[in-house]
Amino acid sequence: DGSTIVYTRTSASIKTDRFSTSIWGIRSDGSDHHAITREKGNYSQPRWSPDGSQLAVVAKKGDDHLILIGTPDRKKLKSLVTLDNGASSLAWSPDGKQLAFSSFVPVDVEPFVTLPEAPEGASWAEPARVIDKTIYRRDGGGYVKSGNRQLFVFALSDAQPRQLTDSAYDHGGPISWTPDGKSLLFSGQLYPDWEHSPRNSNIYQLEVE
Repeated sequence: DGSTIVYTRTSASIKTDRFSTSIWGIRSDGSDHHAITREKGNYSQPRWSPDGSQLAVVAKKGDDHLILIGTPDRKKLKSLVTLDNGASSLAWSPDGKQLAFSSFVPVDVEPFVTLPEAPEGASWAEPARVIDKTIYRRDGGGYVKSGNRQLFVFALSDAQPRQLTDSAYDHGGPISWTPDGKSLLFSGQLYPDWEHSPRNSNIYQLEVE
């Protein structure tokens, strides 16, 4: 209803040389400025439910990747889903009953060669890294891991994520629901040799069922 704003606030620690993010809320008239997340961890992507009654948040606490939900006041957020990897592009369905997101799904790659095991007590160098990708490294992220970002959806009633895509392409970018709640719209490059035109993305429609 436009009465309350939530935002992500980033802080830096001089002791650990690390950034941390938290979620804060404030009334649109500038009053009632308060922290919504108070526990240690990194929080991002606050998303209002369509009716404004709930707030979904992505969190990382230690090694745990979570999706939290709560009311937009000072009460503690409730953990809904625990993931192996972080969630992004969080999006509510129009009826407020489901949440869609993307997350990285690793893939085991067949080794180029099979090396013998090191003798007991031996200290060998790391094996050679075999690179067969055009885009194999990213600034600030290091070597690209084997796998892709896939789309997921879950209902608030059971909080059981269901993987919607599994092709060997990244399904990323902001996710939007169609008004009838039957399909997702997202950007991606779901075609061979996409690495040769990394900025040439398309818009795709995927039926949730």
